[in-house]
Amino acid sequence: MRIFREIIAKGHLVDSGIMSEILDCIVTAGGNFEILSFRMGKTNEQETTARLKVFAPNEKKLEFILSE
Repeated sequence: MRIFREIIAKGHLVDSGIMSEILDCIVTAGGNFEILSFRMGKTNEQETTARLKVFAPNEKKLEFILSE
């Protein structure tokens, strides 16, 4: 049984490399993800917002992934 949780990430996700780190962390820890929405900031002052669904085989693994 796969379980999931939706998360929202905000900030300068692309230019800082944070988005890549988030996705790498999920996969490295044994999870999967689905990007539900991604809104890129259009100026240096605007944040990017990403909404993801993070999947794991069980609750314990999901909690581990989300704590990273």
